[in-house]
Amino acid sequence: MSHRIVIIGHRNPDTDSTTSAVSYARFLERLGRYDEQIQPVVPGDITPQTRWVFEQAGVDLPEQVATLSPRVKDVMCTSMETLRSSDRLRDAIDLLIRSSHSMIPIVDDHGRLESVFSNREDFSRFLLSLDVAPIAESLLNWEDLCQLPGATCLGQRDEDRPCGRIIFAMAAGLEWQHDVCKDDILVAGSIDVLSEVPLDHCPDRVIVVTGGELSARHQERIERNNLAVICFRGGISDLMFALTRQVRLGALSFDSGLCVGPDDLLHDVRDLVRSQRRALPVVDEDNKLVGIVARKDLKAPPQRKAILIDHFESDQAVPGIDSLEIIEIIDHHRIGNIETRGPVRVDCRPIGSACSIVALNYFEAEMDPDPATALLMLGGICADTLVLRGPTTTDRDREVARRLAAIAGVDVNTFGQQVLRAGDDLMNSRAEQIWNRDQKVFGIRNQRFAVAQLETVALAELSDEQLQAFRDELQRDFEKNNYLTSLLVVTDVVDGNSWITGCESPGVEGTTEMAFGREVESPHPGWLKATNVVSRKKQIIPALMKTFAEYPM
Repeated sequence: MSHRIVIIGHRNPDTDSTTSAVSYARFLERLGRYDEQIQPVVPGDITPQTRWVFEQAGVDLPEQVATLSPRVKDVMCTSMETLRSSDRLRDAIDLLIRSSHSMIPIVDDHGRLESVFSNREDFSRFLLSLDVAPIAESLLNWEDLCQLPGATCLGQRDEDRPCGRIIFAMAAGLEWQHDVCKDDILVAGSIDVLSEVPLDHCPDRVIVVTGGELSARHQERIERNNLAVICFRGGISDLMFALTRQVRLGALSFDSGLCVGPDDLLHDVRDLVRSQRRALPVVDEDNKLVGIVARKDLKAPPQRKAILIDHFESDQAVPGIDSLEIIEIIDHHRIGNIETRGPVRVDCRPIGSACSIVALNYFEAEMDPDPATALLMLGGICADTLVLRGPTTTDRDREVARRLAAIAGVDVNTFGQQVLRAGDDLMNSRAEQIWNRDQKVFGIRNQRFAVAQLETVALAELSDEQLQAFRDELQRDFEKNNYLTSLLVVTDVVDGNSWITGCESPGVEGTTEMAFGREVESPHPGWLKATNVVSRKKQIIPALMKTFAEYPM
């Protein structure tokens, strides 16, 4: 997400936060307010209701992220020089020197990492200490030798013939004669050295180390005896250096060493990168090279920006939000404790849905959303306002919903009921999967309390066993997080009533009953029935806040 503006809703995302993030991204792209790319993301699992709304609109779901903490892909270099195993050592050395990189990745034809050529581990090892002569048979062929820089080939080419041993006939004495074979290659200062070898095992391939052209007599002998000769201009040390550099990378032993992934968190791999004397390859799950990361890349991670939507509480923000610069906040809840580095654009309105605010931004800019975006926003409004019947609904929500429905070509009530039914999976899902998917954390008197809410169109059909399973999950979460109080509210969006269960810490026992009352005839142990209570924002949170503020703790 480097060089992008991320638009993100609260943890445990609902339909309103997800659809408003995507719709606002489309608005900003049309408006052209920013030069950066706008990317809506969702910080958690996407609910069935949200999926249904996106399917009806024909819009792809946004990317899911668990954290906004910087990742390797935010700092890695993607403009890379690479090598192939068919490249020669001289190509690798020249590229390493020319690029000033600490390593060059070696990849296959599909871009998958095979190994790396490093300026520290490999450069001196192969450039200065590789004795190519004894292993030329496995590293080079005759065609490789013919392509030596400064070489001129005379006579037959015999390109595919194995190289054989390289025998140096330039030392004093004739000891080399007893070891030479017909398939070997003689290195000599003159072609006349062949006269000193018995005919039955005299090589027919020679590398002549010479400072000039061969004489006419020597050229005639090459043709007469059907020899293959390479004339190399330079000294024997030049030849050895050239032979070393002529070896193909695939014939040598290189290691890829340590690698990291593009989605690895920087704070997880920072020490690993810093401990290496060279850059590290960055590979994806298919081992395809996607970048490189070095110590210098960690010094100044790119400044990333974020727009928060549908939340104003730091406890509701996705982990890692503090690593981004918040530039806008759009919300319809109370002003919370989000801190910013400087002044930001804030659009916080007393209205029933974040999607209503986004839609008003369209209309106030004198532009209509396209039908797909209009349907997304209408889905968010219907979900958050219970099809315009919830206590948070305002006349502006109703006005916006009618206008969006006209653009999308649907009926508000019909579509809204479909949205609510799409979100009702309490009867078919396990409690541990869904009980906290819409949980939000709040603060009071320097302590935290949590409220999770589930919605259904068939509250009366929930059994004692199902409700107890939800309560058990609430208890486990309460004990793990040390909340002041933790509530679970199950709301019937048809009759407008809710069942509430809570876990309370010592010192605030009884506050749930004080806030919402208690019906003696409650048929479900551990649960309170809250008549005409459906809104967490306007009914549940204010009641709790008032109770906690008055309660002696």
